[in-house]
Amino acid sequence: MIGYRLPRLRREGARDNRQYVYGAAAPDFRKNCQGKLQLDDSGQAIPIPDGRDEVFTAWLSRDRDRADSESVSTAHNNSIYITVQAMGEGSHAL
Repeated sequence: MIGYRLPRLRREGARDNRQYVYGAAAPDFRKNCQGKLQLDDSGQAIPIPDGRDEVFTAWLSRDRDRADSESVSTAHNNSIYITVQAMGEGSHAL
């Protein structure tokens, strides 16, 4: 589990047909002095960044770099090298 939460934004419907509306996942959200979620102009909860996105981006970049370097070295190792040797007298090509 990565510790993300889904903020419950509101409740819709009557008591017998109640549904909850959730926002986008994030590690934590801004809250007012009463502990309620602060919402932006579009009605979404305002996430508090904790630096995870930068870490994930760095991991993806590192993995891409590794994959690129491995594909280059693999291509180099899988190449077929043909060496041509001078055939001396009495040698026959097959």
